[in-house]
Amino acid sequence: MEESKSKLTLASQPEILRATQRDEMFQSILNFDFIEVAELFVKYNIITKYEKEIKLVTDSIYFLLTTGRGFMTLGEEYCQIMPRVQSHAYNRSLSKVVQMSARTKLIFYLAAVFFPYIFNKMIVSYYRRKLQKYSLGKIHF
Repeated sequence: MEESKSKLTLASQPEILRATQRDEMFQSILNFDFIEVAELFVKYNIITKYEKEIKLVTDSIYFLLTTGRGFMTLGEEYCQIMPRVQSHAYNRSLSKVVQMSARTKLIFYLAAVFFPYIFNKMIVSYYRRKLQKYSLGKIHF
């Protein structure tokens, strides 16, 4: 049992970076294809108005198809790295399947996809209000 633990090493920073870049590449391809299909049904000015929401939807789809279903992301698979999970959950016969609890998946989704979207919306709204007050002369920097 100790022998199998020593074979699994932690991923290095370049491997994690490559996996992340690969995932971002596939997410941008999915986003681009989604926009191209949407252009068949909706005017482009509406698509640009909701560009961040479309990115949220496509990132959510990518997450649900990979980690949400219990599979490695395409970046993790490409770099041959495994997400850190409890040792008893690792199944050697299905090496591409990662078993995480629903709570862990939810936390990962919120931290990686949903919170950045909400944070961006809050920051843009805050600066828009500040700019509006500044343009009306109510606030001085």
